[in-house]
Amino acid sequence: MSSYILKINKSNKKIAKLNQENYYEFSHKNNSNLKSFIIFDINTLNKIFMKKYLVNYKKLIMFISSLNDESSTSDFIICLDEITKLKDTLNYKYKKYLKKEIYEKFIDDLIEYDKYIQNKIIALEYNNEKMKR
Repeated sequence: MSSYILKINKSNKKIAKLNQENYYEFSHKNNSNLKSFIIFDINTLNKIFMKKYLVNYKKLIMFISSLNDESSTSDFIICLDEITKLKDTLNYKYKKYLKKEIYEKFIDDLIEYDKYIQNKIIALEYNNEKMKR
């Protein structure tokens, strides 16, 4: 069952029907009288989700920059999991609210980091095998 929200345009007194794809409902996390609120403006949603994404992206960059030659394979695998998690969030939650060029830039960056970490894992495993011989 799909839900609709009716909005009255005050200037011409006409009803504009907004379907579920034209808004995003945020739930309030604190215990207050406000349970949720709805944002209809796609530009505002773009800014909100870009800011939410950038917070997680910065955490990922900090984690990647903390990796070094002394890091274990499991550290790199955890990093790969974080990249995958961020890509999935971007694809399934934020994609329809972000502008296309911004979305593509974020995805391209994550793909590059994914390749970088995979190459590091391969090099690390190669060095470990070489040391065992």
